[in-house]
Amino acid sequence: MISLILSRLGQSLLTLIALVSVVFVLVRMKPGNPFQDEKAVPAHVMEKINEKYGFAQTSTELYLIEEWNLPPKVAALERYGEQYVKYWFNLIFRFDLGPCLKLYQGFSVGELIEQSFPYSLILGLFAMVYALGVGIPLGVVAALYKNTWIDYGTMLIAMLGICIPVFVSGPLFQVLVATKVPFIRTAGMEGVSDLIIPAIALGLGVAAYVARLTRGGMLEVLSLDYVRTAKAKGLPMSQIVIRHCLRGALMPVISYIGPAFAAITTGSFVIESVFQIPGMGQHFVKGVTGNEIFIVQGLALFYGVIIMGANLFSDLLQVWLNPQLRKDLVK
Repeated sequence: MISLILSRLGQSLLTLIALVSVVFVLVRMKPGNPFQDEKAVPAHVMEKINEKYGFAQTSTELYLIEEWNLPPKVAALERYGEQYVKYWFNLIFRFDLGPCLKLYQGFSVGELIEQSFPYSLILGLFAMVYALGVGIPLGVVAALYKNTWIDYGTMLIAMLGICIPVFVSGPLFQVLVATKVPFIRTAGMEGVSDLIIPAIALGLGVAAYVARLTRGGMLEVLSLDYVRTAKAKGLPMSQIVIRHCLRGALMPVISYIGPAFAAITTGSFVIESVFQIPGMGQHFVKGVTGNEIFIVQGLALFYGVIIMGANLFSDLLQVWLNPQLRKDLVK
């Protein structure tokens, strides 16, 4: 078990380094900076701002552009290299993800995450509970009534859940449900009830995948010898399912839970925007459109940590539930 954890942590560290490096390059390839639209600021003030945050061109860059006709982004490689080293230094030794340049002046990226992450986490937990609470029973029922209208109808609903994107289901639920129920708000978050519809819209696709995975796992387990023996003994089907089938049937679901929860928590951009939930998704979208390089870098790194942590938890849970995996690790 310890070797598995160390191996996964090593892989995660290398992945995070690659993630930060790629995002660092991509946000600097994007044209402009957060202050390019500040028309009312005097030129000398804008020059000082650009110099403070590393947007100003150095004399070496100007020389390479004028004399060697190099593109500005290529000429700025030396400056970007210094920024890259400084970013890692601040991250490792100061736990500093950088400042919010324009959109959230006075806040650091760490403070922004601290304020917004609980909303995204709670929304993700609600969506995951809904997905498991709906997907697992649907999958079990579909497997027990294989090749009947119940099976076909259940899988049809699951396929619709997979095919309908969140930018369609979110507004649709707003119109059909939130506007009809008096205690549910169509936007904002003032209470737990305000998360019901966003969580359903966000977890709809995950519930559909869980239903299909549960059905496949149940069909495989139902054909095993020990289950047929339990049926021959006359045990009630409910007892057979709960005591003998679910543990093995849910192994595919467990392997999917980690990536699914990470995707729900980190991929709720659309739902948070539609329902005006002050989570990380809104900040990430605004950071991209507003050229907030530190917000984009910090949230991408934080998202990466969440995804890798969820995957590690999923792997450990599979090992704990599956004795064969534990034996393979010992070998």
